This record gives sequence, structure tokens and C-alpha cells, in this order.
Amino acid sequence: MAINRRELLTMGTRGGAVVLASSVVWGRMALARHQLANRLVDEAASPRSDFTSSDLERLPALARQEIEDWFQSPCRNCAPFVDRICSESFAQKLASCSGEQEREQEIRNAFVAEVVQEHRILDKIEEVAERIGNELDLSWAACCKGIEKTWAIQLPKMTASEYRLDLLNSAMPHLEEKLAAVVSQADVASQRPVLSLVAMDTIKLEATVLVFARTSPQMAILLSVAVALFGACSYVLGLLSLRPANYRKAISSRVAQLAIDIGRQVEAETRQQILVLHQWQDRALEKVAKDYAKEQINLFS
Repeated sequence: MAINRRELLTMGTRGGAVVLASSVVWGRMALARHQLANRLVDEAASPRSDFTSSDLERLPALARQEIEDWFQSPCRNCAPFVDRICSESFAQKLASCSGEQEREQEIRNAFVAEVVQEHRILDKIEEVAERIGNELDLSWAACCKGIEKTWAIQLPKMTASEYRLDLLNSAMPHLEEKLAAVVSQADVASQRPVLSLVAMDTIKLEATVLVFARTSPQMAILLSVAVALFGACSYVLGLLSLRPANYRKAISSRVAQLAIDIGRQVEAETRQQILVLHQWQDRALEKVAKDYAKEQINLFS
């Protein structure tokens, strides 16, 4: 059956009205969902703020204090390390090293042997991260319970396994930097005249002096005395110029400062990672609010 122009226009008008009405309904529904989700997020803002503020004020400082308290004991008892690297035998060992890298490794080995082993530092940082992570989990669970009461709904289980604290990898570069500073200062302190080497150089000069003994015995004697005095003076002046007592104090202070430096770094990294975790938590709550609004407001509600 043919449709005339008037019927076609009537059908088009009716179809447009239906589309317009549907758009209005969908628009109002979307607006209502948006308003409900925003209201829920606003209602959660107060309890969320309390928990996030508590996390940031308490947990980074707790991580720093625990690292400092643990680290201070070995660092304060660093006298054996200082004695070792300032000793004549250690200076002789460094003098026999083939290069700077080998010398630094010798000092690092001394630090590990006399102060604290690196794996113990890393184990402690991981232990602190696990403890702070557990505290964050408890805080998040308590926060969710408070929001459930505010919203009068049961929240789904929300976990952020990908946002677990990783203090070890973040603190490692700083730890390496501070240990390198200790090693560098210890290396400078150990760059001192080695008695055996000074003696060997003196003997070589004395052997050269003997060449003059046949032609001029008196001159050889004078030169021999001068060489001996020169060797002794070089050794003593070298020690005095290095002021080993001052180096002992400087190295001891540097090692003792390690506890504070590492503690501060762990605190800063803990704070940064908690902020990232809080951002994830906020996004998770916003998603729950949107999903709930979508369920509550539909075409049949």
C-alpha cells in the first residue's frame, strides 16, 4: 500500500518525538546518576580525609624512625671499621691495588665486615615496607567500614596489590650513593705513605748512592744519610699532612650520618608511595559510587 506525503510527514514527526522523548529521559537519567554518584563521593570525603591525613602523618615518620633506630647501633659502633681503614696494613693493601675500583671494593668489603652487611640493610627495609603495608591495609579496611555506614550500602572488596610499597628499589640508589660517599672519604683517608714502600724506595736510592762509594766514599756517606733522612721525612710529613685523627672523626661522623640519611629517604619514599595508593583508593570509591548510581537509577526506577 502506497504512503502519501502527509502520512510520511506524520510518521516522521512521531518518530522524531519519540527520539526526542527518549533523549530527554536518558539525559535526565544520566544527570540523576551523576548527581547521586557525586553526592556519595562528597559524603565519603570527610572520613576519607581523616584516614588519608592519619596515614601521611603517622606512617612515613614511623618508617623513618624504625630504620634510624635499627641502623644507629651498627653505625655508632664503627670504631673497628675506622681503625681498620686507617691502619698501616690496610694502607699497604690499598697501595697494592691495581686501580680505583679495586680500592673502593676493598673499603666496601671492610664496611660490610666491620659495620653492617648490605643484605641486612635490605632485609630491614623490606621488613619496614611490609609492616607499613599492613598498617595501610588496616587503615583502608577501617575507612571502607566508615564509608559503608555513611552510604548505607555494602562496599565490594577493593584491593590494590599493584600498589604495594616498594621501598627497597626506591631507596637503593640513595643507599648506594651514601655508601659511595663513605667509601670515597675512607679512600682519601687511606691514601697515606706506606712504610714498606717508602723503605723500598729509600733502599733503591741507597743502591744508587753506592755507585759513588768507590770514587768518593765521603760523598757517598753524605748522600746516604741524606737519602735516609729524606725517606723518613717524607713518610712523617705525609702522615702529618693527612691528619689521620681528623679523618677518623670525619669518617665516624659520615658513617653515623648514614642512619639519618637512609631514614629520611625511606620516609620520603613512603610518603610518595602512600600518596599514589590514596589516588588509587579515591578512584576505586568513585567507581563504586558510579556503579551504585547506575544500579539505582534506570528506566524502571
